[in-house]
Amino acid sequence: PSSGGSHILHPLSPQSLSVPRHSALTLECVVSGSGPAAVRWVKDGRDALGRGHWKLLHSHLVTDRIEASDAGNYSCMVGGASGAVKYVNYSLTVLEPASLSKGLQDETVAAGATVHFWCEVHGSPAPTLTWLHNAAPLHLSPRHFPTGNHLQICRVTPRDSGLYQCVANNGIGFVQSTGRLRVQPGKGSVPIMISSPGSVSVVAGGDVTLSCNATGLPVPVIHWYNSRGLVTSHPL
Repeated sequence: PSSGGSHILHPLSPQSLSVPRHSALTLECVVSGSGPAAVRWVKDGRDALGRGHWKLLHSHLVTDRIEASDAGNYSCMVGGASGAVKYVNYSLTVLEPASLSKGLQDETVAAGATVHFWCEVHGSPAPTLTWLHNAAPLHLSPRHFPTGNHLQICRVTPRDSGLYQCVANNGIGFVQSTGRLRVQPGKGSVPIMISSPGSVSVVAGGDVTLSCNATGLPVPVIHWYNSRGLVTSHPL
């Protein structure tokens, strides 16, 4: 330009970048003007060149290896003879595959107890967590409480035994952890209803089967009642 001062030619608008961890990166800032330009790069308001592995190439900011700590907001600031400061902003997200810092542990508990599984995962973007029981999606019930990286199972029964898995996936990578749950009969454990009868509709004169299963120590005795009281014989 014929007028004094420096100008940023590229980029002309704010940029958002998502870059895999450990890759090389160049943040461009193409500057032109009638005299030498004073280019300064800042990250989150502080000098970006004071961070070790970043360096200036002409007016660009470059690094050979991106780390998770490099995520943030960068600005190329240019000051010319007029004293006015022009700038362009970069928003940098560092992508990391899902990783596991604490996996599931094998647990052995008595029937009726409460068990906890922990699965601490990290990554960028944040991974989604899926819980499996014996290689199938966990069937949720009022006794199961999956909350973030924590699974709590209350009043466990022998049916809860088996392999539990947490699978974390963030689209860049996935990781999984496995733990085994063993449920042993407790000493004098109270009866726990495993399955209870459900409501059914049948045609008059037809047959119907109602089932009820429970566990405990000693083994529970199951009694059936209808509207007339205790059922002591097979209904006719």
